[in-house]
Amino acid sequence: MSTLPRRQNGVFLTIGLAAVGALVAAVVLFASSKASEVDLTTAKLVPADAGVYVALNTDLSSSQWVATFRLLEKLGVDDPEGQLKDGAQSGAVNWENDVAPFLGGNAAFYVRGVSITDISAQGAAILRCKDSKRALEVLKEQAGGGTEGSYAGVTFTELDLGGGYAARIDDHLVIAFDEESLHDVIDVHNGKKASLASVSDFKALRDELTGNFLAFVYVSTQQLGGDFFLTDPAVRAAIEGSDTQDLAFKPAAWVIGAKSGAFEFQAASVGKSGAVGPMLAPRESQFAKLVPGDAAIFFSTTGVAQTWDGAVSSGRAKIDAAIRDSTEYKNLDDALKAAGKEVGLSSVEDLIQLMKGETAVAGWFPDGDSNNPEFAFLSEVDAATAGPVFDKVARA
Repeated sequence: MSTLPRRQNGVFLTIGLAAVGALVAAVVLFASSKASEVDLTTAKLVPADAGVYVALNTDLSSSQWVATFRLLEKLGVDDPEGQLKDGAQSGAVNWENDVAPFLGGNAAFYVRGVSITDISAQGAAILRCKDSKRALEVLKEQAGGGTEGSYAGVTFTELDLGGGYAARIDDHLVIAFDEESLHDVIDVHNGKKASLASVSDFKALRDELTGNFLAFVYVSTQQLGGDFFLTDPAVRAAIEGSDTQDLAFKPAAWVIGAKSGAFEFQAASVGKSGAVGPMLAPRESQFAKLVPGDAAIFFSTTGVAQTWDGAVSSGRAKIDAAIRDSTEYKNLDDALKAAGKEVGLSSVEDLIQLMKGETAVAGWFPDGDSNNPEFAFLSEVDAATAGPVFDKVARA
């Protein structure tokens, strides 16, 4: 497994410049937008056993980018158009020559193995480019050149600055962490290995969620090999004991997008909800009526206490074992008591048990200044039970 370079890397600097350029282009195209689904062509080059796949919408004329800039103003960002233009100019970005070639509809990166201890991973970034030939030239310029090679009929470059490998595959640019990962992508392209786009769980999740978004994330923890915390035997046993294993270990996907009034977030999983079921129950929020209409953030759920009880009661012994193995605490109760002392309670579970109804968090900017936000935490509780608990917190 190859370790990611810790110093500034020309490969990822170029990707960063492309992202800045994308934002600048969005300003230019602010007046024209079209609502269309994102064609995830990059998934057709990703190996089927990828553990994480993150794709970004790079169609700068889409309704998603237009709505994003309008929402940034709602979130308190002062003159986002001016700030982005200033940022591009200060970075000496030549839009037409150095950024536009990278933008062809979608860009993604995938990861197969993760090691937390030495900060390493196996995977690659894949960009559908408007001009893949020019994009590769820019990449090599930023990396200070490289050494040419070939594999299975595809020419690639081992980049000088910080390592990494790059290759053009039709209108896609591939930037791999290591040579093995680059070979995997080429094998997928040549039909020697299956692609993520052909995986039934991936296709089902992709179809379940909206096709018009800013970002799409797919995670299959079963495929994340290496030194990853969910592979720890004690942690895995604790999750399985708490009846949340389907949500933790089955493939899931998320999208974030922008509409005229707010950013939206969607999630889907092929696993069953298990103990988390109460929090996912369909309902109409009562707290939404109490939050200002110009709120920038609103998150609501329900049944936190019931979910906690269901998850903990069935897997207490395994959870205790996982805590002993990975923390300084002897069990879950010990950890909860330590957290409770910070807020004047015998255990933080006293707060959790209050949240049997709806619980919500909201945030807004009363004067339009992003430096002066207001936040509210709302929870539907029994007044007689909650009063003494809140008194202790207030005194602390």
